[in-house]
Amino acid sequence: MRVTLSLAALALLASCEVASTDISGVGEVPFEILRTGSIPGVYNDKSMLTLAHNETEFRRLWVQLHVQSERGTPEAAPTVDFHHSIVVTFFAAFGDNCDPYRLVRVLASHEKVTLHVNHQVPGKDCTCGSSVFEPYIIVRIPRTEKPIGFEIESETHDCG
Repeated sequence: MRVTLSLAALALLASCEVASTDISGVGEVPFEILRTGSIPGVYNDKSMLTLAHNETEFRRLWVQLHVQSERGTPEAAPTVDFHHSIVVTFFAAFGDNCDPYRLVRVLASHEKVTLHVNHQVPGKDCTCGSSVFEPYIIVRIPRTEKPIGFEIESETHDCG
């Protein structure tokens, strides 16, 4: 009887683990933020996503973003298993150092996968020196054939 209960518990645990990385259903999707940063002096009129389905596309994007280490030297792109994952890059339409963007969660529905991004907007009494740039968030998610989109939720924060 104990062996049967133990096996049943292990089977339930195993099925929960499979469900957490399978995005064919509905629910939260596991993700890993590979890098956040910005491209100086860029302004787009709308936010967008770029997908990398293989190593070549990912390396090309990484080089285009001129990702650098804290020492200012080019940083090597992280290793991604593209048999099981894809890389999604969210580009905000515009930004500055006063209003950061943050990936909060990734949700899957039956029709699509949605990145939920929080945009922290400074309140009316905020003062900050800034330069315009295009923020980005590079994230790894499990491979999917579903369309991928994003939703931005703005949140005003006090400065004083």
